[in-house]
Amino acid sequence: MRRREFIMLLGGATVWPAVAVAQQDNKKRLVGLIAAFNDKEMTPLVAAFRVRMKELGWIEGQNIVFDVRATSGDYAKLDAEAATLVSAGADVIVAQGTPGLVAARKSTRTVPIVFTQVADPVGQRLIDSLAHPGGNATGLTNFEFAFGAKWVELLAECDPAISHVTLITNPANENTAQFVKVITAAGDTKNIAVRVASVRDSTDIQDAIENCSKKTGGGLIIFRTAC
Repeated sequence: MRRREFIMLLGGATVWPAVAVAQQDNKKRLVGLIAAFNDKEMTPLVAAFRVRMKELGWIEGQNIVFDVRATSGDYAKLDAEAATLVSAGADVIVAQGTPGLVAARKSTRTVPIVFTQVADPVGQRLIDSLAHPGGNATGLTNFEFAFGAKWVELLAECDPAISHVTLITNPANENTAQFVKVITAAGDTKNIAVRVASVRDSTDIQDAIENCSKKTGGGLIIFRTAC
């Protein structure tokens, strides 16, 4: 499996036809998917992935096997799950989010890794560059840390009266500190106070929103926990 073909597949291009690989051997390819998402979040992602693979001739149980590892926000389990995929002989690992990619890279430097929804992989030194990622990892990034400043700007444009912003985030996420730094700096330039609300469950989220609403001129930035 060539990295370029696999990432083009994720992007929707018609590549990597199963018939071409099938001519080489009859081995079932094992594709591991790993993320800190919960099962509900993973279900539509995995379903879409399976559909596209089937369209390309990769039939589950016939010439390909999927092994999905979702830890429901438990980052501590990611390393063990990634190691299990490598031990099982995964041909490719698909990592969703930064924590999933970090765990996969810890477990292997040889098995190809394709990642999505990773924030600023170059800035985090997870790859060499977007054009030439290097190593055994390649993939897609949907935003970088600098976007945090844009979020503050958008809030200010929506309501010029905003004076404080609450950033709702998962403290276990490795990206939190970088985003807080950028968002706080952006807030300083606009005289907007930034408060970080570390949440671990739905009750914490509700409390953070209620606390923000107690004072007028507030805004919310909800940080995606698995990026």
